[in-house]
Amino acid sequence: MKSIKKFLIRAGILIFAIYFIYALITQQQLINTYAKEKEEYSNQITQAKEKNEELTEKKENLNSTNYIENTARDELDMVYPNDRIYIDSSK
Repeated sequence: MKSIKKFLIRAGILIFAIYFIYALITQQQLINTYAKEKEEYSNQITQAKEKNEELTEKKENLNSTNYIENTARDELDMVYPNDRIYIDSSK
């Protein structure tokens, strides 16, 4: 009887230890997964902030004469009267 109790106690302790180690490993894997997700989200936030700064700068410059002039010259191919236009024949 006494040896059966010892065996059951040792088996219970062993089962508990195995479960504890399993739970510890599983939780560590979850922590690693969450850490990777956190890093990805942090990178996305950083990129969104940079994009937001770019758009804010662009918004502030929309009504400046330099921006309007550069847009007209580059995108609409407009020129001032008496401007000399050079055409690159290699293109």
